[in-house]
Parts: sequence; C-alpha cells; structure tokens
Amino acid sequence: MWSTLALAVIVGMVMVYVPGYFFARALSIDRLASTIISPLFTCFVVVVLGVVLQKAGISTSGLVLFLLATAICLCFACISRLLRRYGDHKDATPLLSFEDNREALKHLGLYIGAATFVTLLIFVTALDGPSAFSHHDDSTLHLSAVRAFVQTGTFSTLNVSAYLDQGVTGSYYPAGWHVMAALIASFFGADPVVASNALTLVFLIVLFPSVLFLLLNTLFRDSPRVRACGALFSLAFSGFPWGFLVWGQLLPNLVSYSFVPLVMVLVIEAYRSQVTRDRLRLALAAFVGLLSVALAQPNGAFTLGIWFVVFTLSCIAYPSDSERAQLDPRRIAGMISCFVVAWLVWIAVYRSSFMQGVLVVNWSALAGLPKATARALLFKFGPREGLHPVLATIVLVGVIRTFNNRRYLWLTIAYAFALLLVILDKGTEGPLKSFLTGFWYTDYYRTGAMATLFALPIAAYGFEWIVSYCESWYAHHSGREDKTQGVLGSRVFAALVVALALCELVPYKISFLDLVYRPGLWQIHSTMKYFYSWEKKLTREEDLFVRRALQQIPKGSLIVNVPRDGSCNCYAVEDANVFFRRANITGMADEETCEIVRLRLRDYVEDKEVHDIIKELGIKYVLLLDCEPSENPTTIEIRYKPEDWYGIETIDENTPGFTLVLSEGDMRLYAVDEA
Repeated sequence: MWSTLALAVIVGMVMVYVPGYFFARALSIDRLASTIISPLFTCFVVVVLGVVLQKAGISTSGLVLFLLATAICLCFACISRLLRRYGDHKDATPLLSFEDNREALKHLGLYIGAATFVTLLIFVTALDGPSAFSHHDDSTLHLSAVRAFVQTGTFSTLNVSAYLDQGVTGSYYPAGWHVMAALIASFFGADPVVASNALTLVFLIVLFPSVLFLLLNTLFRDSPRVRACGALFSLAFSGFPWGFLVWGQLLPNLVSYSFVPLVMVLVIEAYRSQVTRDRLRLALAAFVGLLSVALAQPNGAFTLGIWFVVFTLSCIAYPSDSERAQLDPRRIAGMISCFVVAWLVWIAVYRSSFMQGVLVVNWSALAGLPKATARALLFKFGPREGLHPVLATIVLVGVIRTFNNRRYLWLTIAYAFALLLVILDKGTEGPLKSFLTGFWYTDYYRTGAMATLFALPIAAYGFEWIVSYCESWYAHHSGREDKTQGVLGSRVFAALVVALALCELVPYKISFLDLVYRPGLWQIHSTMKYFYSWEKKLTREEDLFVRRALQQIPKGSLIVNVPRDGSCNCYAVEDANVFFRRANITGMADEETCEIVRLRLRDYVEDKEVHDIIKELGIKYVLLLDCEPSENPTTIEIRYKPEDWYGIETIDENTPGFTLVLSEGDMRLYAVDEA
C-alpha cells in the first residue's frame, strides 16, 4: 500500500533526524542548521552504538537502538546547555546561524518542493508498486543485510552478512545505510523493501536538497539569488544522486556523498570563525562528520579530502578579509607544503595494506579519450545515464564566472580534477588510472558522482549569472529599467526554469551522428522503471508462488535454490530461508560444501557425503522458479554457468528422494525425503 510507504517515509525522517538533532544542539549549532545537519551525526551515533552493542554481545531491536541513540544525544545536549547557562558564554550566537530565518525557510521550501516534484516524476512513477525493489546485484545484498540486522538484533558494521540469521559470522562492510534502513524496517514487519524505498525517498526529497541548501547558504551567504537558484539542481544531474540508484545499487555511496557537503560546511565555518571556542566545536563536529562519511563508504572520505585540500589552498592564497589573492613567498610556501603533504598522504594510503583489496579492482575503459572527455563534459558518466548539454552549458557559465570572482575558483579546480578522474576511468588503462582513481574502484559511476557533486554549486552560481544577464537585457530592450526589478526578475527566472524543465524532463530523443540524445533525467526514469519492475528476474507471479510455498512449509525451513531464477531475492523480499542469497556460487556454508550441494544434491540418496550435509545443515526443500524448458524465463545471467548448478537444476518429479509439493507453470517446490 502506498499509505504504508508514506508512513515509512515519516518514520524514516524521525529516525534519521531526531538523534542527530540533539547532538548538533549540544555543539551550539543553530536550530534550523541542526535539523539539516542532524543525519550526519545520527549515522555516526547509531553505527558506533551498533558496533559497541554487538561487541558486548547484546542484541536489541531497532526501536531500542533508536531510543538509546536519542537518549545519549539528548543527555549530551542537556549537559551542554547546563554548561552554557552557568558559563561565561550563555549569550553566544549559535553556530551556523542564518541572517534571516524566514528567508532561509522560504529557500529551503523551494529546495524541498523542487526535489519532491522531480522525485515523484522520476522515481515514484518508475516504481511498479510501493513494494517494488531494484533488481540489481548489489541490492540483493543490501536488502538481505537489512533483514538480517532486524532478525538478529545486531547492527554492527563489523559483522555484516546476509546469513546472520543462520549464525554465520559476518565481516566489515560500510553499513551506514543498512543500519538506518534497519531502524525503519523494525517498524514495518522487518520489511527491508519498504524501509529501503522509504529511506531513498527521505534522501531524495528532504535530506540531500537540504544539504545543498546549507552548502550554498554557506558559500554564497551574500547572494540570496544564488541560493534560490540552487533549488533547481539538487536532483537535476544523472551522476548524483541518481547514478547510485541505477547502478549497483551503490546505496552506501549515496549516504557518504550526501554527507560530504555537510562536513565542508563545518570546515568552511571553522575557517571563518574568529572565536577559538567556536572553532574547536566546529572542528569536533567536522571530525565526527568525517568519521560518519567514512563509516558510510570510505571513498566518500577521499572525495571530501579533495574538496578540503583545494579549499585549504584557496584559503592560504585568499585571506579572509581580502578579495584578491596575496601570493607572497610565505603563502606560496604554505600552498606548496599543503600540496606536498596531501600527495604524501595519498601515496601512503595507496601503498597501505588495508587498501589493496580495493585497488586490485579495475573497470575497463569504455571509449577512447576524445569520447570519454566529450561525455564527461556532458555529464554522461555511465551507459545508464543520459546527456545533459543544457546543464553542462550552465556549469560552463559558472566556471567562467569563477574566473571573474576568483574567491570561488577553488570550486572549479576541484570540479576539473574530478572530471580528470572520470576521463581517466572511462578512457584509459594503466598505473596512472589505478593511482588516481583506485580509491573509487576505478568506477566511473563513483568518480562521475564526485564530479557532479562538485559541479552543483557552480551550476547555481552560473544560473544566477544567466538570470541576471537576461533580466538586464530584457529590461534594457523593453524600456523597463525603472520598473520593479523584483517582478521582472521573477518573470525571467520563471521563463528560464520552464526552458530548463523542457530540456531535462520532457521525454524525447534526438539522433546526431553516432549519439542518441535523451534528456538525462528521463533516461534515469526509463532505467529505474526497468529495474524496479515485477516483470524482471523475480516476477510478481514467482513472488506469489513463493508466498504460497511458504504457507505450506514450516517457518524457517531451509530451502536450496538456484539464485539465477530470482530466488536469491526471496530472503530479503519474503523472508524465505533460501540457501543462496545472491547470484553467486557461494551460499550460507563454506565453498566446498556449497559446491557439493550445487553439483551433487540430486544424488543424495546414493551419495553418503551429500546425505550427511543435508542432515547436518537441515535442508528440507528445493525451490526452482524457472524450470527447463521455460517459455518466458526471467533469469539473472551474472556469474552464472550451467555446469555449476547441475545437481539442483536437473531435479524433477522423477528424481529419487524428492517429492513434489507445489507446482505452477515452470515453478516447482520439492520436499527432500527423509532417508
């Protein structure tokens, strides 16, 4: 029911915002800013608590974890308030405060309103019902991990596995997303699909638009029009956040990258502050934020690092009270030292042992350098994303403007470096590619998202310049220079917004040479509609068959399956205790046992080793959702080889030791006879 999803979104907002709000207030951050920045601290607190409780051997529910996190943050806030009340700084101005709260709320409403419209149009209408889930390979793991967290009452990023409910010991995985989704799922029958969709909507409609608003308010605090223009761009680019939803899905990266601007806000405000006490608080908040970014996905910390280093270089060149760079020998030496230290840290981390598992991953180049460059400049970073020529033009205008006002040139430098990484990913091979982009798995979706993130403030800056130019041109040629500029500016702004919407949202395509141009967001919509369909991999009919099967067998019965037929999703979606919970040759047992099950299960009557494994593991049933021959197979081909599954796929009604329990079309459920 859509009403259930809507309620889950409300619960998700409470879960994501409440604990962190009290944490932010404890640091004397302004109320509105505390609300916006609170998810950064919530993620940190619940992830750390999950680890501590798991290490202490304490299992709990999502509700208790949420209440415990809220109580800790509330106590922190109360203690801080008492210290301020009886200290010598009780009248101090809150950190990150706004000059005009009414105007800030109005602008924030623009961001959330625009994001709501785009999300409903692009994401919600792509869902094949409120219970639809993304049929991506990584999504299977994400949803299964969320259900496992809820069922076991452990929420540790150091103990993540799709088989926690079977007593399997997990390993480290950046699970900030999963912990927050598990908190929501705890309220909805441990349903990870509802929780995942709800958390996605929270990020799209409220969280990231608010984050961008706070960032632009910090960067352009003297230009309310730039802040207003930014409302158009939070969800306008394919690269971020949409790229993480159409590939993977890369949900941990969605969390991590969404938090990066918040940490930058804290860093920028710490640099500007003239009060030592305030700088220390902001530095503490930034450090906690950095940990939160890294806990969500470590490569977000490297993305943050690039922005931070470039900003630091700019701060050295531009004193806080100067509009022009002051490149005296002392400052030049400081910039060189900062640059050298940054590269030494990069090299040290690159050579460290704990990064080698990431650095061995290599994505092959998609095209030569010319095509890779052209598509990167047009914000098409992966095959599942569309071109954005209009947005690229707006960003180009913003880049040019930063050369006129060089206090913002650092934004362009960071964006240019991110583009270089994307081009290396898409258009080259070799050690330089590994050295510069290895922290992001040489994945052009991840580096492309970074380039998009860095481009967002530039886009707002450029669009405001376009609005101002068009306003002046129209006023001059219409003879209305003396008329009310506010009304004229609103009309020009509205006209440009309509033109932008027509270019980016209306579905059409134009073929030019070997390129097919589709509006970027509509390409995203089409891709999401494909992956969130009940006609792919695990179909609605197959899901209903699994539900009927579960009604006829004891709860928790272990079911051997072939993940290729979509049954790898059945644990996450229907709480079916399937043996293989991802499209892979490994399941809940060790590799050797899994191989025996895959190749020799059908022979268990005559094969004592297989018989002993069945008895030891407690295998009771076999589920096949696409038996051969199937008229319309809905299968997953990734990592699948027929010879790997001979012992399961060849089971039929005539196989000794197996009794048909349920049959419909090409779907079968067999019971394993006791011997």
